[in-house]
Amino acid sequence: MSKETDLAWVAGFIDGEACITIRKYKGQKAVNFTHQLDIHLSNTSREALEKVQSVLGVGVIHSIPQRAKLGFKETWQFVIVANQAEAALRQVLPYLIAKRREADIALEFAKLPRESYGRDGVPEHIMQMREDLFLRIRAGRSKGTR
Repeated sequence: MSKETDLAWVAGFIDGEACITIRKYKGQKAVNFTHQLDIHLSNTSREALEKVQSVLGVGVIHSIPQRAKLGFKETWQFVIVANQAEAALRQVLPYLIAKRREADIALEFAKLPRESYGRDGVPEHIMQMREDLFLRIRAGRSKGTR
């Protein structure tokens, strides 16, 4: 397959199976929350996830053992974070349909300053921009209701 065909295939996989999100978390020694761009893609086919990883050139694959303990088929998760997530989204953006909105918000988030601010922490106006994008990306998601 050509690179474009591969990227279109990956975009379809992302559209159907992935979660593109801005994660909000607090490190063990951190005083304030921070935000990070994440892409998670779960599937029972490790081979398919390895193909995604090969096409994008980034990310890690790990098993989800708790699913197998519950009697489900072995499940794998492909994870891409931060700068690598941004690079992956830029590659597949022209082909995304269902996840285009989340990808656009994620790339807007990726444009924000990311330098370390030391003891003073991230300036309030930047934290507010991050939080606004965090809320926007979550707002458009369905909760599985009918």
